[in-house]
Amino acid sequence: GAWNYVRGAVGTIDRSYGWFVDHSLHHIGDSHVAHHLFSTMPFYGAKKATPIIKKVLGKYYKEKPIDFIFLECYRTWAKCQYVSTEGDIVLYRTFAS
Repeated sequence: GAWNYVRGAVGTIDRSYGWFVDHSLHHIGDSHVAHHLFSTMPFYGAKKATPIIKKVLGKYYKEKPIDFIFLECYRTWAKCQYVSTEGDIVLYRTFAS
């Protein structure tokens, strides 16, 4: 099939939630791609690996800053409403898509 472990891992997004939240959550948000590619890697290794992964993945690396965490949670809740079961690759969809 078209979907595999690496494709799923690379489909995640690194998001910084600001220094305090990133530090408190051991950088799980801003090293999320590394976490999905190498799930047994300790958090401090994932933080160090992220710049290397970013360079290797190039245009396939995804990163999105968070302006306001509660607004982003609302956007996710409002927009990601179901998982389509049609096709080889299934994704979160909205009722409008």
